Amino acid sequence: MSALPQNEKEYLNYQLIRNVLAAFACNGEFFLICDARRPDLRSWWNVIQSIRLTGLRSRCQFLLWQEIAASVADVLRKFLEEKYGIVTK
Repeated sequence: MSALPQNEKEYLNYQLIRNVLAAFACNGEFFLICDARRPDLRSWWNVIQSIRLTGLRSRCQFLLWQEIAASVADVLRKFLEEKYGIVTK
């Protein structure tokens, strides 16, 4: 049985899987930046745990917009809050 998240018919979050495969093919990196308000992207951890190649797994990263907003200048933080509702804690 595959370690990748799937239901009876298909693999879930195929976009994430496709991007990891692209990073592998190009010997590149994949960085997922997402909104903490998107609980469906929590399945990223299932995808990352399925990567058996340690080098590839280490080239796949995850960051939340909320973390970015907490570390940028006030003007950009305010823009992200007004435009996208991204609030830092």
